[in-house]
Formats: sequence, C-alpha cells, structure tokens
Amino acid sequence: GLLIVPLFSECLACATLHYFILDLKCKHRLCNIDGLLTYLAVYPNRRYPLIDRAIQRQAHARWAEAFETPELMLALWIEHQADTNQTILPRSLFHEALSLCGQDPLCAALISHNTLRTLGRYQQAISSTGEDFNPHWFKITPDRWTSKLPALQNQLIPLRRDGRGDRWGEWYHFFGVFTFTLHELAVNEAIDLARASLVLNRVLNPLLAAGWEAPEKAGLDRDAVEVALAFARATAQDESVQLHARSCSPHPRPRSEGCDLPESYRLDP
Repeated sequence: GLLIVPLFSECLACATLHYFILDLKCKHRLCNIDGLLTYLAVYPNRRYPLIDRAIQRQAHARWAEAFETPELMLALWIEHQADTNQTILPRSLFHEALSLCGQDPLCAALISHNTLRTLGRYQQAISSTGEDFNPHWFKITPDRWTSKLPALQNQLIPLRRDGRGDRWGEWYHFFGVFTFTLHELAVNEAIDLARASLVLNRVLNPLLAAGWEAPEKAGLDRDAVEVALAFARATAQDESVQLHARSCSPHPRPRSEGCDLPESYRLDP
C-alpha cells in the first residue's frame, strides 16, 4: 500500500531505522572520512592542492568513477524520456535509479545526483589546466549530450517553490543532499551533520561553487534532508512500502507558505 508519512514532528519519536538503511554502512564501507561530503559539495574542477591529494581524487574515484556504468544507463533513460516527450518526476527518476542499483537507495540517490550534475554542470568538471573530470560516457560523445540538453531539461519538472531556476541545479542538489542524509543515517544514525552541512554550504558556496546560494535553493536542500529521513523511516516501518513524503521541517514555515512538502517530492513509482 501507500504510506503517508505524517508531520515530521509527529513521527520523529515513533520510528526507528531499519537494518536495511544500516546495512548501507557495511555495503559501501561508509565512515566519517570517506570523502563523500567533499565530493558532493565541491565542483569537480575546483581543486585545492592539499585537499586534492588527500581527499578529492580518492573521493572522485570512489563516488564518481565507480558508478559510471549505472550513471550511463540512467542518462540513457533520461534521454529516452525526452525523446518520447515523457515528463520526468523525482519518483520516476529515483525508481529507475533504484532498479539500476539493485534497490540500493544510496547508489540510486548518488547516481541520480552524478548524472544530473554532469548533464547540467559539465563545464564545471573541466579544470583551469584542461583536466576533464566528466565521466567517460559523457567525454566520448560530448556533442551528443550537449545538443540534447535543452530537450532533457524541459522534461524535468521544476522543484523550486517559486518555479524558477534552471532545474538542473535544484535536481542534482536535491539528490546530493538526499545521498548525504542517507550516509549520515547509516554512519551516525542521525542527521545533525547533514543539516549542519547545509548551513556551512550556504556560507562557503561562493568559494566552493562560484556564487551565493539562492534562498529558494537553500530551502529545497533543507526539504531534501526531510524527504530522505521520511524515506528511511518509511523503510523502517515496512520494507515493501511505497513512499508519499509529507514531512515538515522542524522549524515549520508560516502556514501561508504551506507545511507539507510539495507533491513533486513523491518517491513512489
């Protein structure tokens, strides 16, 4: 059946994490120094010598290069949706990614982030020295992908509450934050660091991503934490359940702005 996750504040104390989420820690060898946050937060072409040698290259190999095969399959699926004029929703993309990842939610969220960031921000993967950190599937036929970007972009629904943005940014941010929240649930059984990282990201965004973070995007990032938590808690209650996330921030917005997360965040297929 379809589980309707109630208000975040109401479900916070009543659900426990399922072993399925905790198993991600062993399957992916997750820990607090595995480089995932650095990989997600910094554009590939932004290289800092000491951090690059110590963290960035290893993190890129682990969280990008190792997942290029399912990324390509997801990119081809996105291409097919555009070719057949099918609207792409978060739930349809995530469902396809889950299928490609053998129902592994961390893999699914990560390849969703990686694929969308490549398509929407491929120029941010080429360093000032010309080193190209884009995935192999993109580099071998770049013209094929760049020529189709407008069509692919048009099939993504807007996630921002104001309906603005280029869609790429909000989509890959959503799945990036989703990925890191699952990581924190698996490693630390908490999401405090995920929330704290969003605050840090806003402060450091001009350095790490070449610009100030828009308030609407920051709000979407916060929503992504709650969606990931709702997904984990739904899994905790019933592995087979499909999720319709209706969760609220622990700091509710004024009622006039709405409390429930947008319908577009549904994750069931």
